[in-house]
Amino acid sequence: MATTALHLAQWTSPLGPILLGAYGEALCICAWMATPSAPSPSLLSTPPASHPAVVRTLRHLPAHTPVVVHEPFAQPSGLGSQSGAVSNAEEPSGQSFVLPLGAAKHLFVRKGFSPCKYRSGVPVGVSIPALLSAAIAQLAEYFTCRRTRFALPLLPLGTDFQRRVWLALQAVEYGATLSYSQLTRRLNLPPMAVRAVGQALGKNPLSLFLPCHRVIAANGALTGYAGTLPIKQRLLLHESPQQPLPITY
Repeated sequence: MATTALHLAQWTSPLGPILLGAYGEALCICAWMATPSAPSPSLLSTPPASHPAVVRTLRHLPAHTPVVVHEPFAQPSGLGSQSGAVSNAEEPSGQSFVLPLGAAKHLFVRKGFSPCKYRSGVPVGVSIPALLSAAIAQLAEYFTCRRTRFALPLLPLGTDFQRRVWLALQAVEYGATLSYSQLTRRLNLPPMAVRAVGQALGKNPLSLFLPCHRVIAANGALTGYAGTLPIKQRLLLHESPQQPLPITY
């Protein structure tokens, strides 16, 4: 019986590199590579296993789940302008690479669409999931003001409380915002739970698809975003109902 793998791929968005992860038939990771301590990271310099979203996701998967790291995706053609056609992401490009993972995990790498030899005796012939290509295509449409809602199966992996908070974000419409306290009330939680709600948002594994960037402070201030506050500010400006602003490279 084949073991389901966690597939990882990086895509360079107009606001910086994004790490995407698919498990089975669902998207489980969409995380900004940028953090306040690493403003210009890359998948080659930052091992996927060390990314907090990947580490947390692996805790909720079977102990010997293999991890497949695919090559970074190229920028889809036409993404730099609102009128350019963006229908499908381009094939992966760049050099193949091997990055070590923890003891109980397997890492195997593909070079483009031609399988290379894998370590740990993992079978050859793994192809990149169509789900990752679809995720990149929909993100490209989002950044060019052509998509306001995503349509992909999602699998946010976390505690029951975290999943409850994350899934509530799906009700926050494009162009809208709400405060941490408002979100807490929507969840029928006591006011004292607002800090726990904020902590859960900080561990959201599916940025953009579960839009935690739309949650702001009660006074309108931008606080707490794993992808850095400048990115949060750009995303909210991009979604402004008064003047939607396409984000370009």
